[in-house]
Amino acid sequence: MPLHSIEAGPRHEDWRRLKPLIGSARVVALGEPAHGVHQPLAVRNRLFQFLVEEAGFTALATESSFTDGSAVSDFIDGHSAAMPQLGFLPSAEDEELLLWMKAYNADSTHSWKLRFYGIDLGLGGLGNSYPSPAPIRAALGYLEKTLPENAAPLRVRLEPHLARLPGPGNGPPVYSRTEHDELTGAITDLIGLLERSRPRLIALSSNSAYERAHRNAVVARQADQMFRVSPPEARPGQIPSGAWKGVSARDAAMAENVLWALGQEGPSGRVLLFAHNAHVKNAPTLGGVWDVFDQPPAAMGQFLRHTLGADLVIVGSCAAYPADGPPRSTKAAESLDDVVATVGSAPFLIDIRSAGMPAPAANWLTTPKSLTANAGSFLILPPRSSFDLIFVTDRLTPVVAPKRR
Repeated sequence: MPLHSIEAGPRHEDWRRLKPLIGSARVVALGEPAHGVHQPLAVRNRLFQFLVEEAGFTALATESSFTDGSAVSDFIDGHSAAMPQLGFLPSAEDEELLLWMKAYNADSTHSWKLRFYGIDLGLGGLGNSYPSPAPIRAALGYLEKTLPENAAPLRVRLEPHLARLPGPGNGPPVYSRTEHDELTGAITDLIGLLERSRPRLIALSSNSAYERAHRNAVVARQADQMFRVSPPEARPGQIPSGAWKGVSARDAAMAENVLWALGQEGPSGRVLLFAHNAHVKNAPTLGGVWDVFDQPPAAMGQFLRHTLGADLVIVGSCAAYPADGPPRSTKAAESLDDVVATVGSAPFLIDIRSAGMPAPAANWLTTPKSLTANAGSFLILPPRSSFDLIFVTDRLTPVVAPKRR
């Protein structure tokens, strides 16, 4: 399916051909082959606007911190003028999308307002592999405003941990088993207090404020569970072979957060999910830097497919570099990127579920292929069971510098 343009602009008939490919699916998951590149973000922006205006989509969820998502929500709802950072790098592409969502919500003719959800755990420390204090602070801060007398004992228990848990770039916290049990117990009691006091807390604040606070506490528990199953680093910066358990725990948690967001949208809500190909794919994580693991981690897409079935459409993405483009980093299996470069002139979409696909192509798509991922690495996956559609661009270029910073 050739696409006229991936950039912002008037709707084109070619994008409307997406509607039957998506059908009634409640979640469309769009993958990106690397963070910090322009083309997948441009497609995300164009696709989300199309899905909102012509397919009734109501929310965007991205591979970003759940806790930091509050700042995004405040901005698009007009409660804050400060432009938040949406992705891994500040970019004009993110600003374009947030300004569009803000304008949409400010339009009085739109009775349903768009919502945003970060689905990641807001991890800290080297490699962003350890719990951050941010979701705990958010949930505890909510309780201190609503039930200060109940929050005070929890503050006493949690404060020593808040000082030890890492922020961005800090080293990993070193915990004894007893200390870790104390942290886990305090987070469990934080969630318990929120749940026991739910009617009272909603009356003192609002349903949305309560749900955000409760989910922050759940995200803190998810990060703690990831921390608990993750082995310590063998050497600084080195990924231990047993780290697959933490990777799987993180992807399972992100899937849970997507399903929570879908529940918040109600029975008619529909969500565009945007994350790395390594997370959205319906396949274990193999290849490249991930081969250090002694077992392939499970991906978010696998957990979501198990729950949502046909209510999930997964769109992978890759770049059909020209012959004089950057060298491939794939070192095993035939390259999906290289083969799609021969199919047609990018940008385009391929529906690899199509019953009318010639048998040789269908069979080729069922066997493991290399897919470039980030700089200098790759995934190994069977395309047809990993994705439903594949978006193809001609190249990947860096994000555009933001305009409002």
